[in-house]
Amino acid sequence: MMSGTTWPDGDPFLERQNEQTCAVSSRDPKKLLCGSNDYSTVQLGLLTDIVTGDAWLRYYTSRDGGGSWKSRLVPGCPYNTPDCHGSPVRQRNLQFGADPVVRAGSNGLFYYAFIAANRDQKDGLVAVARFIDDNNFDGAQDASIRYVDTEIVATSISPIP
Repeated sequence: MMSGTTWPDGDPFLERQNEQTCAVSSRDPKKLLCGSNDYSTVQLGLLTDIVTGDAWLRYYTSRDGGGSWKSRLVPGCPYNTPDCHGSPVRQRNLQFGADPVVRAGSNGLFYYAFIAANRDQKDGLVAVARFIDDNNFDGAQDASIRYVDTEIVATSISPIP
């Protein structure tokens, strides 16, 4: 689903993405939203206050049944990029995100659940980001699936293995 080596759609570091999860829009079966753990952000350690980077989450959209893809980081990431802002997860200053689960809802809604945490302080959270298929396409490169918001649904300060 990653294509090219140009940031932010591609991976300039040729790192791995794993734990892929996908869902099909309830408005149009050609529109897909997928997610994965993304290790390209490990190389972005210099762009944060954190000494070394860590894995974050990526989402991928397709408007043609998977023939082509666009991708971005899930909002909330600890990097100073436009993709990372606009989420309450960002305000928690967490180092990594993992374990994505994407599911489709009614009327073009998508749910993207994930965890985010700090390895050294042993705190973390579970969050759900919402995306929606606006069911429009004006010829632009996007898939008409856009980020809506994120809710933190649980927090913890217990040890993370």
